[in-house]
Amino acid sequence: GVSSSLEKLFTDTSKLPGDHLLDAAKSGDPLAVSVLSEAAFLIGKGIATLIHIMNPELIVLSGRGAKAGKMLLAPAHQAIHEFCIPRLSEYTDIKVSALGSESELLGAALLVIGNCEFAEIQVQLETNSKNQNTNNQNTNKATSHQLST
Repeated sequence: GVSSSLEKLFTDTSKLPGDHLLDAAKSGDPLAVSVLSEAAFLIGKGIATLIHIMNPELIVLSGRGAKAGKMLLAPAHQAIHEFCIPRLSEYTDIKVSALGSESELLGAALLVIGNCEFAEIQVQLETNSKNQNTNNQNTNKATSHQLST
């Protein structure tokens, strides 16, 4: 076969293999471009199935997919056009996330914040604080009453 920079890049353990693949594809390595193109086609095939099942208006590619950017979109669109009913796919927009690999972390943080009931926690804290102050005042009154008798 053809010589590839991937062989040398994969010996470097400072990065994940997927990151090395993306770097090599961006620099024009033929093997990396071929592997990425094949993976993007398979992702597009999966997106076509998703479109048939859910009929979404928008699909956002994120993570390493966002790092690959436009290199990922062409083969994915090719698979979608091949495997999806055109009437469905024409109403689905596919975009690459501007957040890159941090989108998953931000999404998880939003889920946590959205599902936490901060108002209830605040009310409980205030109620507990008031109850503790009332208990302390009652204890102080009882102690001073005992001392005076």
